[in-house]
Amino acid sequence: MNHSIIRRFFGAPLLVVLTLRVSAAPVVRIDLAPTTDGVNHLSWDTEGGARAERNLLRAPITDARAVASTEGGFVVTSTRGELHLPFDPRVTSTCIIPAQWRDDGTFLLPAIINAPDFGPMSVTQVSGPPLSGRFEG
Repeated sequence: MNHSIIRRFFGAPLLVVLTLRVSAAPVVRIDLAPTTDGVNHLSWDTEGGARAERNLLRAPITDARAVASTEGGFVVTSTRGELHLPFDPRVTSTCIIPAQWRDDGTFLLPAIINAPDFGPMSVTQVSGPPLSGRFEG
């Protein structure tokens, strides 16, 4: 690089330092209902920060159990064949990006749930009959 050109435009040599920020491991918070099959708090922070303290749900998830996974995600098991994830739009505008939308407005997995400022989560089905979903909001 010709430093004389830099001096001509800036008056002194320009030093640019680029640093690589290594993100912490994702954080997931799941609070189960103490006496029923349900989830009272569901949240995550894919950058390892404190966003997981803020509940993404507007109401509990009923008829389901959830556990955090070792990869930074979570596993939800429906106990009745249907799963409702009532995200709170006042917290963030959570959306779903599925592999396929059907004409009837339902979608097929796999999908990505994106919660701005919290990060994206991949949604896949690991067992059971094929599952479709509907985004309501």
